[in-house]
Order: sequence, then structure tokens, then C-alpha cells
Amino acid sequence: GGATPQLPAQLLRQKHVLAALRTLGQVLLCFADPQLLLTLANQPPDTGGSGPPALPLMASCGAAGNVTLRPSVALAISSVWAALLCAAASVAELRPLVAAVSRQLQRIPEWALPRKLPGLEETQAHKAFALQVLTELAEEQQRHRPQLASPCMPLSATAEAPEALAPSMPRVPSALTEAVFSGSEWQRPVRGSEVELFLHIAYWLACLIDWLLGREPRVIENAPVPQTEWPRMFANWKLSASSVLALTIAVLW
Repeated sequence: GGATPQLPAQLLRQKHVLAALRTLGQVLLCFADPQLLLTLANQPPDTGGSGPPALPLMASCGAAGNVTLRPSVALAISSVWAALLCAAASVAELRPLVAAVSRQLQRIPEWALPRKLPGLEETQAHKAFALQVLTELAEEQQRHRPQLASPCMPLSATAEAPEALAPSMPRVPSALTEAVFSGSEWQRPVRGSEVELFLHIAYWLACLIDWLLGREPRVIENAPVPQTEWPRMFANWKLSASSVLALTIAVLW
């Protein structure tokens, strides 16, 4: 027989599950930015490249041709949000991230999603929302089940199927390749070689420096962040270790 399925409480005690939830939360926090959604809505159907044309994130709906996220993309967002709400109810360390994502989701334009997602504070709506998402996921799975390859289908035909089903669209260059980040360094997600503990220390150090210099917090998208950004570089454990080592050698030499 197969392995016994684990309970949610058991899953949430595993470090790799928490790491995956944090990553999904950071991705959702970035993707739900209203300005990014508006930019994506104004992009051409395909973003260029050497592979087959990619399915667009946006789709037209209704007689007026209003642009909205494709149903599968909207369902993926709802699924991630339902998982984060469930985890935040049991894991305290996820609540600050989930609260930030909740504030961002409330600012999503109405045209982007078919329904409004419940906020973190709307606890009465969480269970009904999760059940609705599970129902939609099951329906989506049933819709795609007949399209799965049959056991007797040659592997070559299965491998070629995605390219054969890919829509024929003109390939044009995208302005996304020229996009640059214009926010604060404190709004960036945790990057490679950065340690979250060091990031928190650097953040509070930046707040202290602003307070000593009499600077007001910088408000970006209704979120106050320190004006001093250079302490963020010490969230990188390699740079921090090298700096401490260099200072130790300079003092003891």
C-alpha cells in the first residue's frame, strides 16, 4: 500500500514545506502588484524567444473584450492564497508575510480577478473560500483528464503534443526585457546568499539610522520603508562574514 497521507499540522512542521510557503508568498506579493498587472495586460500575446509561443497570462472576456487573468492563472493565485491562509492560522512566523500579501491582494484591480479574495482579517470567510477553491481545482482536473495521453500513445506523440497544441501567434520583442526595478531595496524578496535573520537586523539598523538622522520613512505603495538602503547589503552572509573577518584581522594585526 501507499504511504499514509500526512495531516496539515504535520506538514507545517517540516522546514521544506515552510520554505515553499514563504517562497510562494513572496512570489504572490510581487505578482499582485497593481502596476505589474497593468504592465502585463498591455503586453503583446507572446514575449519572444526561441521556443514555442507561450500562453498569455491575460485573456479577453465578455462582449466588451475586457482583459482579465486567464482562469487557470486566477485559480493558481486563489490556490496559493488559500494555502497561505490555512498555514497562517497555525504558524505564527508566516503571519507577517501573509499580512503583507493580504494588503497587496486588496489593491488588485477589479478587472484582474473574477472575484475578490478574502483578507487575512476576514476569518469567517476563509473556510468557505478554501472549499470553493478545492471544488474549482477538482473541476479543472476533471476537465483536463480526457486530454491526458492514453497508455498506448507513443512517447514521441506525447512529447510533441504541447508544441502541436501551442497557439500560433506572432513573436514580437517585449518591453519587459527593458524593465528596471524602481522601488526600495527593502521591497525586494530574499535573494541568494541572504539570511532572513540578517535581513531583519539590517532593516532595524536602517530604521535606527533614519531615526538618528531625523529622516521620515519613505512611503511606497502605502508601505513605509526606511530611506537608508545600504544596510541591506549586509543581509548577504558572505559579505557579512568577509567584513567581520577583515575587521578582526585589522584589529589584531
